[in-house]
Amino acid sequence: MKLPLSEPDFLLLLRRYMKDGYLVNYVAFLKHIDNIVSYLKEHQLLDNSRDIIKDFPGRLVDLELSQLPAVNGCKVVHPIFPDACNHPKKNRSQCDIIFCIQNYVYKNQVRTSEFLESFDALRIGSITKNQFERALSNMGVGKYLSQRELAVLVDRYLDPMDINRVRWRNFVDEIDAVFTIKNLDKMPQCVVESPLRHIQEMPRPGAVDWQATPQSMRELCEEAMAKIRIRIRNRRLYLHPFFRSYDKLNSGHVRCSQTNQIFRTNGILLSNQELDAVLHRYGNELGFYYTKFLDDVDPAEYAMPSMVSKQQLQECPPFARDHVQPEVVSEETIIRILTSAKRQALTKGLAVIDFMTDYDRHREGEILESDFRRSLDNSGVSLSEEEVTILCNIFRSPRRTATVRYRDFCKALDEIFIQLESNMADQVVTAVPLLHLPNLDCVDCFLSFDERTICSQALMKLARKPDEISNLSQVFKDFDRESCGSITQNQFLRGLTVREMHQMLSSREFEAICKCFGMKRGLCLEFNYREFLKILDVLFTTGQVKRNY
Repeated sequence: MKLPLSEPDFLLLLRRYMKDGYLVNYVAFLKHIDNIVSYLKEHQLLDNSRDIIKDFPGRLVDLELSQLPAVNGCKVVHPIFPDACNHPKKNRSQCDIIFCIQNYVYKNQVRTSEFLESFDALRIGSITKNQFERALSNMGVGKYLSQRELAVLVDRYLDPMDINRVRWRNFVDEIDAVFTIKNLDKMPQCVVESPLRHIQEMPRPGAVDWQATPQSMRELCEEAMAKIRIRIRNRRLYLHPFFRSYDKLNSGHVRCSQTNQIFRTNGILLSNQELDAVLHRYGNELGFYYTKFLDDVDPAEYAMPSMVSKQQLQECPPFARDHVQPEVVSEETIIRILTSAKRQALTKGLAVIDFMTDYDRHREGEILESDFRRSLDNSGVSLSEEEVTILCNIFRSPRRTATVRYRDFCKALDEIFIQLESNMADQVVTAVPLLHLPNLDCVDCFLSFDERTICSQALMKLARKPDEISNLSQVFKDFDRESCGSITQNQFLRGLTVREMHQMLSSREFEAICKCFGMKRGLCLEFNYREFLKILDVLFTTGQVKRNY
């Protein structure tokens, strides 16, 4: 209905029509509204559009905004409920305007001269005022400046020889100072700071200069922040998901009303003065800057409790139970775990980092420990709980104890090698993993180097009787009633026996072939006979056949 009601008025209506403590009698509410409308009609207090007449004495609020005069070329409409987070600066000085343009140019990497020199056909270094404004609009800066600020900017670079023109080269030199200094080649000992310090520390538009605020408000804000820290520490609260659920665009900002709702949901009760102080400190034109607020108030070390087993608690003395240190893991164990994870990732042909990046919404290179475990399960890397815990302790972030640096883990998977110390005390790489094209079906079909050698020799033996000669495909198709392309290992052996090809293979070679062409079908490991027949045809065509001499 879009009725602008304040919070006290809304609570008053709820108390009037509340039923049984949690229901609202909306039928009575609508009936009272109809009675009021019918009363106004009977006494001719409504006009033809069913609105209250202008001269009605009981009319309290007039929501029709008056026509305000134009300010800086645009009409200003004051909101009924102004945003408590946004504190725009009304009259910016010349320095503020220059800093705003430098910040925009540095963030968007804009070449300022390319937009201005096209208007200066004779290259005299000056253009008209209208051309200067058009160049700023083409650059994208015009939408951040009002007419008064444009006039201030024009007066700063006004040509003393012609008051109707602007010296655009002086403007470009001052704006480009955010990147480098002009004539730097003539000053070899000069140290350039890029970006400038005032650009790095420049607050967002609409933010309050916190150092210039009254001392009482700053003290009130510190008291409120202390209360929030204590609440988070005692209740082990994790506020990040609550803010992210409202931040659909991942801008790091939410509305002030949503911030107040999140505080109430988590039991963080603040007075109106304390809430206003917090909103003043972290508010800007986009809303409440919750990412900076959470960095100050919640370092995320209480996001997940560090669980300790019962046996460890019993073994530790009472004074040391709060400081249980993890066991020291040997280097061989770490290499074994990483090698096992890499083998499974290679076998399935998957990139583990793709599963972990989904949980890193802000691309910080760190995810929660629970998300790290979940991404390993989703990627198909099966490790035990102890092995995953060892990986989490090795790659734990030094900034937040509840997060894991997954990028370092993925780099370690790509750089697995064994280093041993020789007698000369230098580290020599003694073994490098052999990369090959693995079977992409399951982990159980992973072949070692010896098994691949045995399998290739067995296939070269069987290639003497391909499908053109032995007609193995018809035998396998008779066993494959569902035409799914796979049969059991027993059926594969029976098919070879029917064509009298089982005498060519030993038991070890038969197992290697079954493992090479194996594929998961439900809970069983079946034989992919279609790929097997294709390989035999390729070997027979290319002449890679093992002859008997």
